[in-house]
Amino acid sequence: MKLRQGENDVICSVCHYGGKLILCDACPAAFHASCLGLEDVPDGDWFCASCCCGTCGQFILKDTSEYGEEEKFISCKQCELKYHPSCLSCDGSGHSLDTFFGENWFCSKDCEEVFVNLCEL
Repeated sequence: MKLRQGENDVICSVCHYGGKLILCDACPAAFHASCLGLEDVPDGDWFCASCCCGTCGQFILKDTSEYGEEEKFISCKQCELKYHPSCLSCDGSGHSLDTFFGENWFCSKDCEEVFVNLCEL
């Protein structure tokens, strides 16, 4: 999924300054290589951390035969990190696949605690 020219951000998502930016090929995010800890601009398609699985690091819309189109990833209700269900089912966390598709799924106890505390404000 390539964004059309002009659809990406014009400032870095980390430091909020412009300049020579690496553009995510799946979302509008843009980054300085140095803000990502990279020395060079990666070759080929590049996807930011928000567009990659929090477990395996692969592009989140990686096709998996086990899940339908709408189930290719799940997102933490608090931090919005995304995960492939198949990565979570084998990560040793004890998660059941049934728990992944509820309305409020959290990737960690910390995210759940932050969410609950923010809701109480």
